[in-house]
Amino acid sequence: MMRSVKRANLAPLIATTLVLTAIAALATLSIARNDAEAGNGATHTVFVNNSVFCGTAGSGCSQPYSIQINPGDTVQWPDGQAGTLHTVTECTGDGTGCPAAGGFDSGFKTDPPSGYLTRSFPDQGTFFYFCQVHGTSMRGTITVGNPTTPTPSLTSPPTASPSPAPTATATPTPSPSQTATPAPTLSGRSDVNCDGQTDGDDVLALLLHSAAGPGPSAAPQGANGCAPIGSADGNSLKGDLNCDGLVNARDALVALHGWAGLPISGLPEGCLGP
Repeated sequence: MMRSVKRANLAPLIATTLVLTAIAALATLSIARNDAEAGNGATHTVFVNNSVFCGTAGSGCSQPYSIQINPGDTVQWPDGQAGTLHTVTECTGDGTGCPAAGGFDSGFKTDPPSGYLTRSFPDQGTFFYFCQVHGTSMRGTITVGNPTTPTPSLTSPPTASPSPAPTATATPTPSPSQTATPAPTLSGRSDVNCDGQTDGDDVLALLLHSAAGPGPSAAPQGANGCAPIGSADGNSLKGDLNCDGLVNARDALVALHGWAGLPISGLPEGCLGP
């Protein structure tokens, strides 16, 4: 009976011991998390004064107020002067992109007893922040470690495009100069107007002879014994250039071709032509 009572009295004690152990474990875990968040490095203080961030409370510092810390260090922003509303808000880029989406932000506070913000910086980089109440005239910079300056990419010198090989311009072959075709040397039967030349005037004389009708035509005046058109000239008639025994427009056409240097076709074999 006594043994049963003792066991019953021990149960609350065991339960209490388990609860205390769990609370201690949770407290230890919470402290470990806070240590991890705060980092294991040094703590740096930036006071939030009435219109500036500064390393000392109440003093004026030129803005932006810049500090350099090591990775793992912590920065705390306590209240430096009473009576003014401020924020500690992260910016992007060179500090002009304020506030930064997802960046650290204390929210709007006036004389907070525990300060505005405490934050650890485990990674290298440069962080910009400002006060949302006072704008970029109240701002600061935190440089963590020695962030590497982006190395400018080596730009290869522009490759010179090969100049196109000069295209050989074909020198135009000079076409043979068109020399005037000399008037053909025609027989005496072609000089029907007896002026000593065989030319268009003889063609005209033959045409006029054809228009006047058959029969011999008188030689031009002053021709000094020139035989008239249609008179016998050896074995043929004077002006009978196509050897058909007649003096007419066909002979004028033969004379025209001969005078122009054009080929004459259809003449009988052995005909002297013009």
